[in-house]
Amino acid sequence: MEDIKNIIESLLFVAEEPLTVDRLKRILTHVDTTEIRQALNDISEEYRERKGGFYLYPVAGGYQLRTRPEYTP
Repeated sequence: MEDIKNIIESLLFVAEEPLTVDRLKRILTHVDTTEIRQALNDISEEYRERKGGFYLYPVAGGYQLRTRPEYTP
C-alpha cells in the first residue's frame, strides 16, 4: 500500500489537471478502486496532519495537490 500511495502522490505532483479515481485506475491497472480511494484518503490525512506547504484538494471530480492558501503570498 505504501508504494501505491507514493506512486499516486507522484502522479498528482506532475499532473497538469485534477486526476480522477477512474484515471488513476486506468494508469494503475493492477490496483483496485477501493485501494486507490484509501490511498487518496491516507495521503490527504498525512498532508493535513503535517501542515506543510501542500494539501490534497478534491476538485472537478478528481484530486489535485495545491499550495496551502496561507503560503500563497
